[in-house]
Amino acid sequence: MTRVLYGVENDFRDVTEQALRLCESGNGILMIPSEDEQRAELFGDFHYGKQKTIVALFGNNGNNTTNTNQGIVYNAGQPAFIPLDNILQEKIKTIFPIGNPETYLQKIHSKLTFTGDIKDEYPEQLMAVSFIKPTDKVLELGANIGRNTCVIASILEDSANLTTLETDSIEALSKNRNANNFSFKIINAALSKRKLFQRNWITVSADTAPGPDWFAVQTVSYQDILSTSNNPTIPFDVLVADCEGALYYIVYDFPEMFSFDKNSGLKTIIVENDYGSMEQKIFVDHIFRLNGFNLVYNKPGGVPYSWLPCKGICFYQVWQR
Repeated sequence: MTRVLYGVENDFRDVTEQALRLCESGNGILMIPSEDEQRAELFGDFHYGKQKTIVALFGNNGNNTTNTNQGIVYNAGQPAFIPLDNILQEKIKTIFPIGNPETYLQKIHSKLTFTGDIKDEYPEQLMAVSFIKPTDKVLELGANIGRNTCVIASILEDSANLTTLETDSIEALSKNRNANNFSFKIINAALSKRKLFQRNWITVSADTAPGPDWFAVQTVSYQDILSTSNNPTIPFDVLVADCEGALYYIVYDFPEMFSFDKNSGLKTIIVENDYGSMEQKIFVDHIFRLNGFNLVYNKPGGVPYSWLPCKGICFYQVWQR
């Protein structure tokens, strides 16, 4: 059986499970990034300050997770492309029981009536079909015209168990919802305790509008959202956040959404890491981990947007507890 180890000298850890969840390419190959900073993001930096190595063990050697001399070594700076054996390919099926997420997503697309390019936001849709269950209650922050929203509604047994927020015009979003006879709730506002102003894709917190082309954004609290959802007394299971970096402020303003003590109910967080700085992402990750969430999925992305610090490393992620 193939094993993936990560570590230094005589201290290696078996990270096969994490690699299956975070690095499976969809074609039977694990694609592990070359740089140690990226690897530590996936597997943990348990030897901080030391450059670590990936070792792949195959066949009978994979049964002995300490015998790194019998494996293929991938040093930092060298990407690792590791083929899956039959056992791990079967294990992938238990991690992603829907089968190939892209095939499942194509079936959903074929059944939707949609105005606009449904294949935009494709990575976000793949995360949705891979990690949202039909029985979940979902809160989406940032719907745009409803691409991922309609995919999520298609996954759910009852589309009324989806509430979505959008600060821009909801005309196209409403049209796409109604064209497919979905019943998810649309809130034309942002989740915030702050006074917000928006221009195009940029939203800022300020006491007054920064300029004449900025407009005030309607805001709501988390309790406001719960009170208007299909089941007000039942918390959300899944948070889907594609809100142009605003998750940093949401985590800061509404910690009760993520806390064990408040019994928030959240089990899964699907996020696009479009923060303005890496420090903001580090803060959000810290809050997630403090509340029992672990990283279970990571994909690079956001490359065209050169100003985003998470581009090409950790742009699309899923956290679960």
